[in-house]
Amino acid sequence: MLIPIIAVEALLRTDGALPVNLKFLFEGQEEIGSPQLSEFLKINREVFGCDVILNADSGQWSEDQPSLLTSLRGLCGLQVNVTGADSDLHSGMYGGAVQNPIVKYCIG
Repeated sequence: MLIPIIAVEALLRTDGALPVNLKFLFEGQEEIGSPQLSEFLKINREVFGCDVILNADSGQWSEDQPSLLTSLRGLCGLQVNVTGADSDLHSGMYGGAVQNPIVKYCIG
């Protein structure tokens, strides 16, 4: 995400100004569904009003073919219950023969 900022900084250093007005929005709650983003944008509608939105974390087929991307990510909530031996099993009589639940169910 720093690449757009570095590009803007380079333009400002070389040209002294940008040819367009830019606004950056960095949102850090993506992994939990951005619960406050919608209300924040409604409250600050005038501040974030714009003609074009660019998502720098997406793709495009080619330089001359624009694209419109939706639903880049989603959330999935789940719970995994893993049970194992009710006591510590060291190597020897039991440790080598008893499978570790974390290896059996989560890794393998």
